[in-house]
Amino acid sequence: MAASLPQKQPEVLADAFSALLDQVQQSRNARPPQLAPEWAAGLTREFVRSANKINTRQHYQLLGYFASMFHSPELIPLLESVLDNWKRGDYYEAPQTALASLYKIDRPRAQARVLHELLEPTTWLDIHLLNLLPASAVPPMDDALIEALPWPQRSGGWNPGLIMAGLAKYGTPEAAPKLKAIYESQQQKCQPELMAYFMRVDPDYAGRVFHSHSWDMQVDPPPCTVQYFQRTAPLAMGPELESYMAAYLMHANVGLKTIAAQMLGLYASKSAAGPLWDAFRYFHDYWKDRRAELPPNGAGVQLEVALRNAIARGHNWLADAADLHLMESVCISERCLYETQQDLRAWQQMPLRLEVSSQGGDARATVAQYYGLESMEALEQKLAQFPRGTSFLVSTWGEDAAQALAAIRQLAERQGLILTGSR
Repeated sequence: MAASLPQKQPEVLADAFSALLDQVQQSRNARPPQLAPEWAAGLTREFVRSANKINTRQHYQLLGYFASMFHSPELIPLLESVLDNWKRGDYYEAPQTALASLYKIDRPRAQARVLHELLEPTTWLDIHLLNLLPASAVPPMDDALIEALPWPQRSGGWNPGLIMAGLAKYGTPEAAPKLKAIYESQQQKCQPELMAYFMRVDPDYAGRVFHSHSWDMQVDPPPCTVQYFQRTAPLAMGPELESYMAAYLMHANVGLKTIAAQMLGLYASKSAAGPLWDAFRYFHDYWKDRRAELPPNGAGVQLEVALRNAIARGHNWLADAADLHLMESVCISERCLYETQQDLRAWQQMPLRLEVSSQGGDARATVAQYYGLESMEALEQKLAQFPRGTSFLVSTWGEDAAQALAAIRQLAERQGLILTGSR
């Protein structure tokens, strides 16, 4: 099939490429990984040569598949053509996926593209893609970002939060006086991305904004509250916002409490574990004598599980077996109990499991009950929360399994952890 690619008709060419890529993927996922077939070496070159024969939809899909499999510089012109050919009215998915693929192949080139698109009046760039561009890679650009602030407010304006998110991540402290004046001049004070800038460079000012209204947990909160939780916290978290969110764990609105719990679990410091436990115990005391009434109350079950998940799987603290056993005794709903018992299984045998799948520079890891760690950096952060002397049984697979295992051994040595075996 690989040898016959140049002779295949357009209507079957995409299926042939997809089948061959599947075969390469299977060889990589085998345990232990197998060497790629000899014909795989020329597969990317043939795709680049014949890409114009494939319809647009299949071309985008295959391009992403090739980029994830091979990370070949030969794909860069095709990826950049997706970015260059986007026009207003087109779907965002194709250029956003192409940028993520370009980042894996040529990080500086992708970061330069993010910086360029950030200052375009209309763009496919989204806020989450700013994570590809660290502040350390951005030159001073306060004036350019501030000058771009009016663009989204004009007729047909574009992605109003993007420029402010750029300021939240890249704005310097020197811009604070000008940005405070802009913020205070707005009739609409709900600017969650701009508040993230203040959280980073002047947290006292942000705290005053959060305290500018009564924290009455029996009345509807200001419209900005949910936006601060969902849009400010991912960009910048600090004690001021954390205490604001923690207070709302006791609000009368169940949906708002659920969002607060979810965001605290994702972004808050270890200090948030206490208020989350308090809210979890309060929930137990409220429902313990009315257990039969809870299952039909979907929002109530969702809140309990959100509190449980935030405590048991919070990003910035460790919930160990003792915490999980206590949680098991506090759970009311069957779903809460099931999730907790699932987590406890991870602690029933020692050493603890540590699993990493690594391929093409990407890594996904699971350690104890913490799954979905999406990088070696996230794994290192979580391992640092375990006590020194904790033992792990490591499993690695994927194309880069050997490199991942070497990195884990270095992490364990730095953190004083024990690897009792690996496979």
